Amino acid sequence: PDGFRYGNGFDTFKRFIDFSAENGFKYFMYGGGWKAAQSQIDEYVDYADSKGIGVFLLYDDNNFPEYDYLSLQGVVDLYDGFGLAGIKWGRANYDPEWTRLSVDMVREKELLVNFHDGPRPMIGT
Repeated sequence: PDGFRYGNGFDTFKRFIDFSAENGFKYFMYGGGWKAAQSQIDEYVDYADSKGIGVFLLYDDNNFPEYDYLSLQGVVDLYDGFGLAGIKWGRANYDPEWTRLSVDMVREKELLVNFHDGPRPMIGT
């Protein structure tokens, strides 16, 4: 009603964070469609932190093609370094071992995890 046009930029992100803070949410998950240079992530996370909101970001090859070479541990370290609350895994070819390994690595960094696609149960298929 106020004429704001939502998109994938920082102004939209701020609105989502403000809404989250005003409504008592602890986290905001920015899934598919967001694009930000690594330098912009600091601005996103700093703004969310100022409102008491933790941020999950989707990780898949559409968001960070420049990091496709990273190992699973490299991705976890990268996201931890961004100061995020968690990782939303997307477009991964999950198998039980990958699921267990990713959960263990994320837990070690005290991050939260969300799976975009259905991961294989850790006990197998």
